Amino acid sequence: AASAMAESYVRRTALAGTYTEYFDVPQFITAIQLKAWPLTSITSVYNGSARSYGSSTLLDSTGYAAQLETGLLCFDYYLATGLRSLKVTYIGGMAATADAFVTAYPDIAHAVEMQVVHEFRRRKDSLDGSSASLGVGSFLPSGGVVLLNYTKDILDQYSRMDVAK
Repeated sequence: AASAMAESYVRRTALAGTYTEYFDVPQFITAIQLKAWPLTSITSVYNGSARSYGSSTLLDSTGYAAQLETGLLCFDYYLATGLRSLKVTYIGGMAATADAFVTAYPDIAHAVEMQVVHEFRRRKDSLDGSSASLGVGSFLPSGGVVLLNYTKDILDQYSRMDVAK
């Protein structure tokens, strides 16, 4: 749950792997931000208003360039517009395993750990004895997660920015 919260906040994918993303393309777009970065490689890019993703819409790799560290994919021309008119398959992500992630991003790991401790203490301290029964167990209602400023400050350094150029 904590890692999902962090991924949601930074709006990017931590686990390295092969991903396919589809984008709605408005007029005059020449760059898009991928979710799983840093990038290892771009496998394929298709662009066509009909969303057929066939050989006629496969873009030649000489028409775009990827900024591997930032996940920004820049095109040399305007893209065909439309809903889901851009399909990008690529390899990217922050780390292949949780252990590799902690090694590569110890500041994020520490911030998430501090957030988990904070949530545990907050819920423990806010118990007033009232609970709800579900028939298979009970739970104590509590408010949603509110990120610590420390956690936000660390995660903000790794946040995905939506780019539409």
